[in-house]
Amino acid sequence: MFRDMDAKVGAADAARETLKAERDQIVARVTSYEATISAHSATIEQLQGAAAAQAGSAAEHAKHLQEAEQQRSAWTTKLTALDAERARLQIELASRDRELTQAQANAEGAMQRITQLQSEHAAKIVELEADAETREQEMTVLMAHLKEARRPIEIIEADVKRLKDELALKTQGLNELSEEADKLRAALERTRGQLEEREFLIRRLERSESNNANVLGRIQTSMERLGSSVAPSVNAAPAPEWSPELIRIDGDRSITHALGRRTRIGRAAGCELHIDSSSVSRHHALILAGTREAIIEDLNSTNGVILNGRKVTRQVLNDGDIVTIGDIQFRYVAKPAQPPPKE
Repeated sequence: MFRDMDAKVGAADAARETLKAERDQIVARVTSYEATISAHSATIEQLQGAAAAQAGSAAEHAKHLQEAEQQRSAWTTKLTALDAERARLQIELASRDRELTQAQANAEGAMQRITQLQSEHAAKIVELEADAETREQEMTVLMAHLKEARRPIEIIEADVKRLKDELALKTQGLNELSEEADKLRAALERTRGQLEEREFLIRRLERSESNNANVLGRIQTSMERLGSSVAPSVNAAPAPEWSPELIRIDGDRSITHALGRRTRIGRAAGCELHIDSSSVSRHHALILAGTREAIIEDLNSTNGVILNGRKVTRQVLNDGDIVTIGDIQFRYVAKPAQPPPKE
């Protein structure tokens, strides 16, 4: 009986060692599964970080990421369940250790319990292997989904890189435009200085033309005085045979300006033909009318005198000529003089 009991105890010890070895293998597998789960969790966290970084640009792929998040949540739930199952298995293994300790006191009952535990353990192992295989398949599907979700992210990253390159080119163009603007500002300053010099010269020319107009006025007055002093010796000067006029034609209605022997045209208040326009100089032009013809002369004006589309300095006017003073247009008309009324 003792030999039988020793043989049974030896068999129980061998079975216990076998169970311990199987338990160690199960613990190793659980540790491997935990490492795999940790690696997958790290991969999922990295993917989440990449997805969060690209959230602004990858809004259209939020659906895929949300599905991946749902898969991750499902896996997290499954992993939690597996952790609970692992804890339960550890508890069961501890319980089995206690049962094995009791089996040394009662070999027969221990053998029955060991047999029962072996059958249950085999069923659990089969169940765990089935669960592990199912989990591997689900992980493969999840990795495929993650790859599909990352593919549009790579496209977005390429778009972001292209946009950065375009931004760099635009920044370079902006810098070039800034340099060109600086050059233009310098040219503008030079042009402003030239314009100030020109304005100074224009004021000098206006003062000069004012002096010239005064000199011409004095010459005309002297000529009139000479004519009046010579006229009595020639009995009587012939009356003018014509009446010169300037008709303004650029407005809504025509305005007629009769010309005298001496007609100054300009912006100054003392001009016989006053034109209030910034394109007209203060003393722009002078028209001298004789007995048979009229002469127009430019008084060094800024925009000059345009006669029939051609700039002139001094020119005899003919009936129908188009005279442009600044941006004002006139038509020159030489009308026959009205005969004096008979007494």
